[in-house]
Amino acid sequence: MCIRPQDGLDLQCTSGIPCSVTISGFSLQDGHRLALTESDSCQGPLRAVSNLPDEGASRDASEGVYVWGSTGSEFAPEGGAYQVCWCANIHGIVCDSLQLFQIPVGQLQVLGPSSTHFFWCVRGRDCTDLQKLEGVGLSSRDQVALRSAGCGSAAFQQVSPKNVNGIANITNSSDTLNESNLTLSFGTSNLQQGIDYRVSVNANEVGHDLCWCGRGSCNAEDFAVPFGKLRVLGPFAGQEARCMQGQTCQVQLEGALDGFGVSLLAGDRLTFLFECGQGPFLIGLPGQYAETSDAVSFLFRDASGAHLFASLPGIYTMCWCRPHSSTNCEAASDFQVLAGLVRVTGPLLGQTFHCQFSSLCNISGLQGSGLAVGDELLPMQECGTSSLSATFPSAQPFYAISEPTAADDLADKITFNLGLLPLQGASPETVQLCWCPSSAKCQMSEYRAAAVHLQISCPPGTYELVGRSRTCQACPPGSYCPGGPDGRLEHCPHGSTSPVESTAKQDCSCRRGFGWDSQLEVCLPCPAGSFKQLVGNQHCDAQCPQDTTSSAGAIGELQCFCASGKADTDPSPAFSCTDLTASLVEMPRPAEAAIFSFTGNIHVEPGRLPELQPLLEEYVESETGRASLSVVATSVDVRYTLSSYEEEAVREAHAKFLADPFEAWAIKLPGELALITANSAAITNESISCPETWNFPPGPIRSLADCRCSYGMEPSADLCRRCPLGTYKGMVGTSSCTSCPEAGGGLNLVRTTLREGAVSAGECVCPAGYMSPDSTNSDCQPCEQGFFCFGGRQEPCPPLTITRAQAASSVTDCICEQGFFASVSGVCEPCAPGRFKPEAGNAESDCQTCAAGTWSNTSGATSHTACIHCIPGSTTKNDTATEEDLCIRPLPGQMLRCTAGRTCEVRIAGHQLHDGHRMALTSSSGCSSANQPVPNVANEGVSQPASDQGQRYAWQGDTNAMDFAPPGGYYSLCWCADLPGLSCTSLESFQIEAGRLEVVGPFANHDFECIRGMDCSSGLKKFQGQGLSTSDSVAMKATCGAGSLEISLANTHGLGNLSDDFELSFGVSGASENFGLSIDADDRGYQLCWCGGTAGGTVARALGC
Repeated sequence: MCIRPQDGLDLQCTSGIPCSVTISGFSLQDGHRLALTESDSCQGPLRAVSNLPDEGASRDASEGVYVWGSTGSEFAPEGGAYQVCWCANIHGIVCDSLQLFQIPVGQLQVLGPSSTHFFWCVRGRDCTDLQKLEGVGLSSRDQVALRSAGCGSAAFQQVSPKNVNGIANITNSSDTLNESNLTLSFGTSNLQQGIDYRVSVNANEVGHDLCWCGRGSCNAEDFAVPFGKLRVLGPFAGQEARCMQGQTCQVQLEGALDGFGVSLLAGDRLTFLFECGQGPFLIGLPGQYAETSDAVSFLFRDASGAHLFASLPGIYTMCWCRPHSSTNCEAASDFQVLAGLVRVTGPLLGQTFHCQFSSLCNISGLQGSGLAVGDELLPMQECGTSSLSATFPSAQPFYAISEPTAADDLADKITFNLGLLPLQGASPETVQLCWCPSSAKCQMSEYRAAAVHLQISCPPGTYELVGRSRTCQACPPGSYCPGGPDGRLEHCPHGSTSPVESTAKQDCSCRRGFGWDSQLEVCLPCPAGSFKQLVGNQHCDAQCPQDTTSSAGAIGELQCFCASGKADTDPSPAFSCTDLTASLVEMPRPAEAAIFSFTGNIHVEPGRLPELQPLLEEYVESETGRASLSVVATSVDVRYTLSSYEEEAVREAHAKFLADPFEAWAIKLPGELALITANSAAITNESISCPETWNFPPGPIRSLADCRCSYGMEPSADLCRRCPLGTYKGMVGTSSCTSCPEAGGGLNLVRTTLREGAVSAGECVCPAGYMSPDSTNSDCQPCEQGFFCFGGRQEPCPPLTITRAQAASSVTDCICEQGFFASVSGVCEPCAPGRFKPEAGNAESDCQTCAAGTWSNTSGATSHTACIHCIPGSTTKNDTATEEDLCIRPLPGQMLRCTAGRTCEVRIAGHQLHDGHRMALTSSSGCSSANQPVPNVANEGVSQPASDQGQRYAWQGDTNAMDFAPPGGYYSLCWCADLPGLSCTSLESFQIEAGRLEVVGPFANHDFECIRGMDCSSGLKKFQGQGLSTSDSVAMKATCGAGSLEISLANTHGLGNLSDDFELSFGVSGASENFGLSIDADDRGYQLCWCGGTAGGTVARALGC
């Protein structure tokens, strides 16, 4: 019989899945092969089927099965019907060519798509409703994936932000199941919900591969069947462009051609963003986006047509958008498509640099992108205009040159050298340096990028003087000028001065008469009695001669003067200070003073002097008040003189009368005064002295205007005359002489002087044995208590002493005042702490002691009120206690712990404790007369007497557990001294709080109910207490502390156990044990008695009945 297959078979396989078939025939055996062909029959030349290996031949038949492919990519023909042809492949027939398969078997229908689909989608839009779909057996269960590496690859390719695997679904657009209604969709966006299916893959003219999978669930490699191509339209990614600051920005893009040869469209839009789809638009980008009219070029300009590019330099993404029905490309979020990168070159706009006149001006470290040697900076008042700078009137650009860098510095650095800025005639200003790239060859109006705001300021040692113009002026003395943009003039701190053209605060030094305080770091006036002659940060080490002093801030010995009540009677420079007493004192001739001064004229109508003078005085007023200004009207103008004893004060004032500073001050004056000018002569140094009967008052002298009537002289018209008899004047000044007071006091006497020109009230005398309280009192009075008097004068008793009455005549009448006693040396010393002395006297025995129970740490106490009582319930061991710690008492706030049913022993800390004290437990919140006893504690809760130096307190509970069996909880520890006068007879005696005692044990009054004959276990309420443990024991007894009680056959001791959640159980009956209650019913109930798990004694805590 001939070996051959049966013809006319109908077979079926799915593309992308290995195909296996069985056939029928005659004498078939393993090793035969089948082949698929696109030809109409198996006769004649056969055409191979695409996407099948081995020219479409199967593997050798095995057990009657013919297989094509071991993976999906090895069986991936288009959907359709193919002829199945057989070849024996045995007995010398080798089936190694398609043309050898000449015996027909039938047809194989392959379910799958056509491979010739061709679709278009646009970058940045949803890719949906792709049709029409062609193939055999297609359904909505099928899927199509986009591939750039060919079908059957093992990796997915992202199509959009949401569609990361690049899979498109096949959907039925009609209710009728028909392949013609199938469409392909890569997903529909819902941007409000954050769902974005807009195509993000790059544009591609050839098209991306579309690969089909007909399995129910597809892995990446299952998309092995070619489905066709998807061409993505729009701009290609990866394009590059460049724009420059201050110049026109125009970009040309290339894109993928559609089927009609069209790439980009007129109306397409382009913008620059940090990241495509992420706003906002770049600041400084004209019009925010550019729209192409020729489908190639994108020119950025705003609505007014301006196209000055002013965004920050750097690298940005070029983002493309094509307007359509759902996107108008007006927001940054619409520009999702990345076309490439644009580099914005140029400097950061508005960078601030500083230069100073009289210095070289270099612009180095200019920040930006793409800056290069040859770039230009043009100084202008305003970029893009013809407004020139005063400092750079020639309007010539400066070129960037290479800046020397370190050998290992790979970055190119540039600098602009603007040259030396002359100080002569300089006017501070802010100049814009306008940038132009070296490649642009800009005209003046094309320097539009204001790269630098250059602040040109006055150099250190000068300041910006704002008058009729702005100029740099030398820094005057008494000030410092740091220079710089603000051009400020700073006055030296109070009490300091500086030389001309000082640049920093450190140039200020303490003036003459001011010394440096290193702690406060300030210049302070020299204290009275001292002086300092030089400028500098020294201390005021020079002292006025003996018996002399000075006003604060003296600059030399010439400003020293005799102390109060004395006058210098020596006409030489040396001092001879004589007391102004009742004896006659001859005063010296007037002294001389050295001053510095200068004069000048102010060109103003003489009649304007009353209006000008207060303004002028305010202008030249010195902070130290050391200068004197005199202004007089001449026939044509006003003449002024300024003088002072301090050279620096004059030089500081002289600088204000220089032409430019004076004019800058004057222009701010009202009306025609704003036009005045002034001149000044050089500074001179001279000595001055007052006329006869006149004198300089003590202190610094600024001019002859400081002369006043001398000692013993008073003003009379324009002269000075001697004080009449009965009057005196002990100072230099303008005051009149003072009359001596009447004796008063019932003595019928009047005070008087012994000569005209008396210089002191000391020349006014009282009757012997009395005193005059002061030079203006009209009464001669007895010596006051606390003083002793002789010679008409009152002298105070020594410190800490007082007299018993008035009219004391000797120091021996002075005795120690309250709180003090006389020592062996006669000095009054304070009574020691713990004592007080309420009366004056010298005896130490007058210092009384503070009573026991009180204390005082005050020395020199004058009353028993200084003795402070110990807190109620406390006392001291002895009297004369000197501190509160001698009051016997425990420390408060101590936290202690005991267990109910056991001896409670605690140790406390305190002051002066000793054996015998007592402690009581109370259920009250504190310790008071209303203390409440704690139940089940013997002796009303009172402890045994304290031992171990008053630190150990115990409540006995071991011999009789019921002696200390309180309910668990916290109790107040109240202490009682138990000393004479402080006995502890009741709880009300325990008034002092020592702290709190935590008692570990159950709460009282638990109420449980069980039934005879039944287990007493379930349904019992939770067992509650303080610090309980599941190792604790509970027993049912007739009385706590008594013997055990048999409550059931299995529980002969009446013991109960606590579960982990503290539920009580007396046993649960089992097969061999009976825990049913056998005790009698009892309306009164049995007692539940507790024992702590760590206790070794008997169960002894009554819980209740």
